[in-house]
Amino acid sequence: MKRFTYSILLAFFILGNLPCSPAQDRIYLREGSNLEAKVLEIGVEEIKYKKSDFPDGPIFVMQRDQISRIVFENGYEESFVPRSPDAITLRNGEEIRAEIVEVSENNVIFRQGMETDTLPKTEIAFITYINGTVEKLEGLNPVKKKKKNKR
Repeated sequence: MKRFTYSILLAFFILGNLPCSPAQDRIYLREGSNLEAKVLEIGVEEIKYKKSDFPDGPIFVMQRDQISRIVFENGYEESFVPRSPDAITLRNGEEIRAEIVEVSENNVIFRQGMETDTLPKTEIAFITYINGTVEKLEGLNPVKKKKKNKR
């Protein structure tokens, strides 16, 4: 009888110490913190997840560039390399790294960090987009340095 009692007590002890919450994904942010969540979708620009302490709650959305990596419940790890911005090459050869917001008839609007700025197209030789596409602005060739003639 004592053996049966000890077996039941041992079973309750083991079951009582098992974690109650299901396995979770861990999202590591670039700023250094992390959170436990259930990742629902990894999109091109954003990650959708539910908080682990509120699984029936709302779906949260976070921009991909805020996340450094995700370790999934099965141990698989996905790292996110920060995206390089677009590049604006000026006629004088200078390069500006920024996100292109809009290319209008006369101007190019771009964003660096939180600041938005505008450049006239006449100052720009070409734009290299993040996907590798290069847009040469019509009729505006970059200024070429003259070669010295050998005598």
